[in-house]
Amino acid sequence: MAETSVGYKCPNCSAPLTFLPGHDKVTCEYCGAELEVKTIEEMYSAKEAAAAKAQAAKEAKWDTSAAGSEWEADEAEQMKAFTCSSCGAQIVSDGNTMATECCYCGSQRASCCCPQGILQGKNPAA
Repeated sequence: MAETSVGYKCPNCSAPLTFLPGHDKVTCEYCGAELEVKTIEEMYSAKEAAAAKAQAAKEAKWDTSAAGSEWEADEAEQMKAFTCSSCGAQIVSDGNTMATECCYCGSQRASCCCPQGILQGKNPAA
């Protein structure tokens, strides 16, 4: 018995193709297209190769091995770390961030670069 089963679709109408034993061609029941088994297998092997190549490119896009594991000194200098007041998670953002949302609990949290008086609705100069 076969280890795997393959389902082919008609390249003209996308209907499922069925193979009848004893025939060297497959005929689509819906549009009447006649295709040789070898042609269908070559077409699908090319599609599988293209899909594998696309998947490899997608995975390579997220390869971070060349990025390094430590921040450069100038990068680290611009980063701000603060703790979410709702869940306690540590959130790191750049120095330009005025407000952000916690990526863990979703609460709205103003960044530490704002003066505390503004966060509490008070005038810090008063």
